[in-house]
Amino acid sequence: SKQDAKFVSNSVITSRYTFYNFIFYNLFDQFKKLSNVYFLVLSVLQVIPAISTTGGVPTIALPLLFVLTVTAMKDAVEDYKRHRSDSQENNRKSTYIPRGWDNVLRDADRKKMEKLQRRRKSNPSALDKVNPNEKPLPTKRWYQLVVGDLVVCRNRDVFPADMVLLASSDPYGIAYIETANLDGETNLKLKQAHKATVAALGNNKEDAWQKAANMDGTIECQPPNKLLSSYEGSLTMKYPPGPPIPLGPSQLLLRGCKLRNTDWVIGVVVYTGHESKIQMNSTKAPTKASQVERKTNVLTIIIFGVQVLLCAGAGLGSALFENAGWVQQKKYLNIGGEYSAAFSGFLRFFTWMIIFNNFIPISLIVTTGMVKAIQARFIGLDRDMYYERLKSYAVVRDSNLNEELGQVEYIFSDKTGTLTTNEMTCVRFFHPP
Repeated sequence: SKQDAKFVSNSVITSRYTFYNFIFYNLFDQFKKLSNVYFLVLSVLQVIPAISTTGGVPTIALPLLFVLTVTAMKDAVEDYKRHRSDSQENNRKSTYIPRGWDNVLRDADRKKMEKLQRRRKSNPSALDKVNPNEKPLPTKRWYQLVVGDLVVCRNRDVFPADMVLLASSDPYGIAYIETANLDGETNLKLKQAHKATVAALGNNKEDAWQKAANMDGTIECQPPNKLLSSYEGSLTMKYPPGPPIPLGPSQLLLRGCKLRNTDWVIGVVVYTGHESKIQMNSTKAPTKASQVERKTNVLTIIIFGVQVLLCAGAGLGSALFENAGWVQQKKYLNIGGEYSAAFSGFLRFFTWMIIFNNFIPISLIVTTGMVKAIQARFIGLDRDMYYERLKSYAVVRDSNLNEELGQVEYIFSDKTGTLTTNEMTCVRFFHPP
C-alpha cells in the first residue's frame, strides 16, 4: 500500500569521492602520509626570508605539487571505476507488479512483446522470457524501487532489495536461495512464504500476479539492522482482509542473494539501499595503506628525529659561535645585528632544516607513485591472471596495495570447502569384468 513514511533510496554508493568533495578529501588522504607533511612544512619554511636559503622561493613546492597531482589523478581514475560499477549495479532492471495491474492483453502489449521477441532473437542471453500468450510485467531500475513495491524475481535473478517472500512457483511457497555473495556458501538455503499469503496468491503465475496487484496491506517490522538471520514483523491485510500474519527470517529474502531452482517468487520490498542488511554490514571504502607505506611512515619519523637533533646541534653551535666575544670583534664577519644570539640560533635551526631536506628524498615519493600506477596497468593486462570462466582480467581497485598482492598472513577457515571450489576431476576409472 501507499507509504506512510519516507525511506532511503535503493541506490548504493561504494565510491569514495564525489565531484564536489574530491579535492578536499583527496588532499586530506594524501597528507596522511608523513612524507607529504614533511615536504609541505619545508616549502612553508622556504618562503620565510629570515631562514630561507633560496631567497624566499619554495623550490620544494613544485615537486610536491607534482606528487600530489599524479596521486590525485591515479585516485580519480580508480574512484571513477567505482562510480561506474555503482551505476551498473543501480541501473539493473527488475520486474515489478504495479498497483491495479491486470493481465489482459491489449494491442500495445502485443507490440511490446513483438519488440521483446526481436530483442530476444538478437540477444539470446537476455533475461526477457517472452510468452506470446502472457502480458509482460513492467520493469524498474534498482535505484527506482521503493519500500512497498511488489517485485517478481525469476530463476537465477538477484534480489534487488531486502524483501518479504509472499508466494512462489512452489505450491507450498518454498524458494531456494544462493547466498554466495553474503557468506561464500554455494549450498542452497530454503525460504518459505507464510501459508496465509500462499493461500491468498496461489502458485499459478498469472493468477498470483493479478491477485498481488490488488493486494492492500501494511507491514510492521523492526527497524533496519545488520543481523542477517534476524527479522520480526507482521503483515496486516486490508484486501483480502484477514488476521495479522507473523513474519520471520524464513520469509526474508536478502539483497544480493540469488534465486535458484525456483521458477519465480513474489516479494514485497521492506529495506532498501543502505538500510538493507548486506549494506549495513559493509563499511565505507577506507583509505588503505600497504605494509611498505606504513614502514615508510615509521622510517620518516625516525629520520626526521635524527634531522631535528642534527639541526638543533647546528643551531646551538651557531648561537654559541655568534655569542663568542672574539667572533664579535671580527667586524668583517658581519655577525650580529637586529637579533640576539639565542634568537639567531633559533632561526638557524630552521635554516639547517631546509639545508638537510634531502635526508628524505622527494624523488623517492615521485618514483613510488609512478611505479604503482604503471604496476596497476600491467596487472590489469596480465594474461596469467585472466579468468577464463568469467572472461575477465584482474582488476586493481586500489594501486596503493600492489605490493600486498599474494601476501597472505592469516587464514581463517571453518572447513575445507571455504578454500576450494569442491571440483573433482576423474583421472582414472576401473570397471571390473
